[in-house]
Amino acid sequence: MKNYEDFSKRIPWPSGRMVDDWWPLVASSVLTFLAFVIYWSRPLPTRLGDLMNATISLSAIAIGFLATAKSVILSIKDEAIIRTLKESGDHDRLLGYFMKAIRWSFGLGILSAIGLLIDFEADTTPHPWLFSIWLFTLAETGFCSYRVIDLFTRILRATD
Repeated sequence: MKNYEDFSKRIPWPSGRMVDDWWPLVASSVLTFLAFVIYWSRPLPTRLGDLMNATISLSAIAIGFLATAKSVILSIKDEAIIRTLKESGDHDRLLGYFMKAIRWSFGLGILSAIGLLIDFEADTTPHPWLFSIWLFTLAETGFCSYRVIDLFTRILRATD
């Protein structure tokens, strides 16, 4: 069994805490801006309804997975890595990351359901704006979920 010092050296923050807090938002903003610039003068893809449908299913799966992973973190409270996270104040930050990813997944599912009601093939001006909002939500959901999964994996590896 590894001792406490081994766990404390392996606190699962891969980069600075400020970077971890902000990189999903920055990456989503850059991606959305680029897509907005590209699609402003071009027609949107014609099969967005299928994409929205698939995204609703993916969002539901992500919510279930993230909620389950959060419950696993809450259930391994006696592990040294969890005690280390609590002592450093990072445990609440990690749980906040889980909730943020779950909230973005809910938002993505809701926006995708609304997107099913919009006729993106009609030639109207707000479509690039609406698609950009949806794309930002998709990117933020993906990046927030990735951050949580990465940290969750680090914690599970540290409990071996």
